[in-house]
Amino acid sequence: MIPDLYLKSLQIRNIATFENQTIEFKPGFNAIIGETGSGKSLILDSLQLIFGARADKKIIRKNSDFAMVEAVFHADSVEVKKWLLDLGHPCEGDEIVVKRIVYSSSPSKSWLNFQSCPLNLLTSFSRRYIDLVGQFENQKLLSPNYLLKLLDQFAGITTSVTSFSDKFAELSSKKKALLELEQTLEKSLQQEDFIQFQLKEIEELDPSVEDEKELITKKSSTLNQEKNQKLVSINQDRLSGDRNISIMNQISIMIKDFEGSNILTDDLLDNLKSAHSLLSEVDYKLGSIDFDPVSEDELSDILERLDKYQKLKRKFGGNVEGIISTYEDLKGKNTSFKSLQKDIAKMQSDIKVLVDELTKTATQLHKKRELAASKLSDQLTTSVSTLNMKGASLILSTIKSNLNSKGITDLSFRAQTNIGEGFFNVQDIASGGELSRILLALRQVLSSQDSISVFLFDEVDAGVGGETALRIGKSLSNVSKHSQVVAITHLPQIAINAENLVHVSKETVGKGNQRTLSRVDVIAAKDHSSFISSMTPLN
Repeated sequence: MIPDLYLKSLQIRNIATFENQTIEFKPGFNAIIGETGSGKSLILDSLQLIFGARADKKIIRKNSDFAMVEAVFHADSVEVKKWLLDLGHPCEGDEIVVKRIVYSSSPSKSWLNFQSCPLNLLTSFSRRYIDLVGQFENQKLLSPNYLLKLLDQFAGITTSVTSFSDKFAELSSKKKALLELEQTLEKSLQQEDFIQFQLKEIEELDPSVEDEKELITKKSSTLNQEKNQKLVSINQDRLSGDRNISIMNQISIMIKDFEGSNILTDDLLDNLKSAHSLLSEVDYKLGSIDFDPVSEDELSDILERLDKYQKLKRKFGGNVEGIISTYEDLKGKNTSFKSLQKDIAKMQSDIKVLVDELTKTATQLHKKRELAASKLSDQLTTSVSTLNMKGASLILSTIKSNLNSKGITDLSFRAQTNIGEGFFNVQDIASGGELSRILLALRQVLSSQDSISVFLFDEVDAGVGGETALRIGKSLSNVSKHSQVVAITHLPQIAINAENLVHVSKETVGKGNQRTLSRVDVIAAKDHSSFISSMTPLN
């Protein structure tokens, strides 16, 4: 089966002993072979540059200004293409092109699909789809999180776990929102007492423009009452008091005097009578004024309320309208306190429901993982025994943990490499060769279910030979049925299983100032057998 993603070609320029070489790969099992020191490891170093590894300027070929690596991947995967499209680096057709240049005197540069990109983007790409398994290093196989991902794929619960993770993200979002609400409420509560005081202060006055005007009128009237009474009394006396001197009496006498003479015209006499009538009306109005006496207590209340008006106006806008507007704002804030408290209570309730739901689902997932881990452990033990690790046992154990984005499951990966010697963490007990075979066994069991498309095995055959090497070769071939395998090897027992043989050789060229050159040749399929035979040491 051809994988959705595989490495098609790799161009290497000015890297140590490589001047300019292009290597063609096939989708299945590719074996890189050659004498020790020929440059096989430089191919792996070049690939790691493509995958975002730190650039050491020492790799630049002598007398060169730069080193360049360009990898072309074939990609049928819709998921891969969408991921790249979302990143803003869309594919052209079915190819992904990754390029890295290391300069001797300036920072390195990288490109993804012909667009400049940060180095961490290449790292993200490699971690997502490519895996390096070596004698002393690997990218992710012993990571508990990655092992959990593989276990979920083996258990067939990946979709359920994704759905769970989405729900957990919702929980995290709600918790964050709750924290923000609580912080807002805490800040608001620090102001609440002051706001309540201000509300009470305004409510006690119950201000209005009309009320203030009425109070001012009452104050003015009250403070001038005695003066006004005296003024009214004096002027009433002037109008109608003493008959000998009152204005109205004198006008009456004048009317009588002139009515019997021809001194005044009729119009003037009428005006005199009208004046008497008008003054009579004024006299009546003055006499009807009722000076309602105001007690000292009432006056004190009026002055106190007007004083409150002045204080509140100074605090809230300089006029009664400003006081009323401030009151409405304060009421709104007071209402928001209660609204915040309701929102917090609802959010807390929603979170509890969500936690209960997630805990229930996580418990179900944990039980399925527990069963799958037992089956996977048996299969891994069987698989590793086929790689000549007789008596070795592998146990993938589930451990309940706190609720997190993946559930409540932690993993422990332990091995017993010799019967009766006890189980220990794989990375603590296994030798380099044993670790490589354990990881290869894991790959063999899970390769059909893994999202990884390209596996790089760096001298997975180190320290082995004979029957063990044959079994490793068969195992690599099995892994390549679902994913591309690129393995560096020096053993014919492994190389015989490869569909593509890449031979690396080294030669000295030039006269005088001689240089060393590494070159790559892809061995034709028809020549595989004879070439592999030549790899077998002669007795």
